[in-house]
Amino acid sequence: MKEKIRLFAKSLGITEFGVTLTAANKTVLVFLFPYYCGNKKGNISLYARSPDYHLIVKKYLEKIAGYIKSLEINISCEIYCDNNSLGERELAYTAGLGFYGKNRMLINPTYGSYFFIGCVICDGLILKADTPLNKICAGCGMCIKNCPGDALSENGFDITKCASELSQKKGELTEAEKQIILKSGFLWGCDICQNVCPHNKNIKLTPIADFKENLIFSLPEDDIVSLSGRAFLKKYTGRAFTWRGKNVLLRNIKIKTERISDNGNQNNNTSYKR
Repeated sequence: MKEKIRLFAKSLGITEFGVTLTAANKTVLVFLFPYYCGNKKGNISLYARSPDYHLIVKKYLEKIAGYIKSLEINISCEIYCDNNSLGERELAYTAGLGFYGKNRMLINPTYGSYFFIGCVICDGLILKADTPLNKICAGCGMCIKNCPGDALSENGFDITKCASELSQKKGELTEAEKQIILKSGFLWGCDICQNVCPHNKNIKLTPIADFKENLIFSLPEDDIVSLSGRAFLKKYTGRAFTWRGKNVLLRNIKIKTERISDNGNQNNNTSYKR
C-alpha cells in the first residue's frame, strides 16, 4: 500500500513522501509541495507568487485521499495544510523528509526549504513509519547574520521581530518594526533567511505545474493604492497575500514611500552579509 501511494503521488508530480504517526497512533502521510521557480527579483515572497498554496495543496491531497479510499473503502482520511495545530514541520521531520536549519525551517535535500507541507491522516490504515534523516544543518549562521529584524539567534526565534510576520501584522507598527520592513525590501513576506542558506543553492525547480503558472513577482504599488478594497480582492482573488485585505499592503507601501521622501532613496537589504 505504501508503494502504491508513493507511485500515485509521483504521478501527480509529488516526489517527497513519508509516513509518521500521531500521538494517538494514527498513520500520517506527509507530502512536500515544492514551489521554487527561481528567484526573480520582486517585492513579494516567493511562496505568495503562485495562486494560493492552500487551494493547490488541498486539491492534490483530495486526489490522494480519494485514491487511497478507492483501494480500501474502510479507510477514512482527513487532509491538512497549514490549517491546524498538528505541527506539520515536526511531522515532516519525523517522516524523514528534512532536517532543521538555524532559521527553524525544515530543509529537504532536493528542494531546500522552499516547499509547503500537506498531510493526510488515515484511520484504518497501518503503515510502517519512516525515520528522521541522518543529516544536519551546515551551521554557517548566514540566516542569523542576515535576518533584517535580528529575529534569529543561536538560542531561538523571536517572531515579533520577523519581517515576514510584521509585513502581515494588522494595524500601525512601531518605528523599530517599520525599519525591519524597510530593511527586508518586501511588501509582503520575506525570503532573506532562505535566500542566503547554502542548502538552497542549486536546488531543483518545482515539478508541480500549479506552482509554475500565473505567477506574480511584484505588486504594483500604484495599483494597490488606486483599487478599492472590493476591486483589489476581485483582481487578486485566490492569492495568499489577500487574506489580510489591502490595508496591510497599503501601510507597507506608505512606510516605504515615507522613507524615500525623507531620505531620497529606499533603505532595503540588497546586499547580504557573508
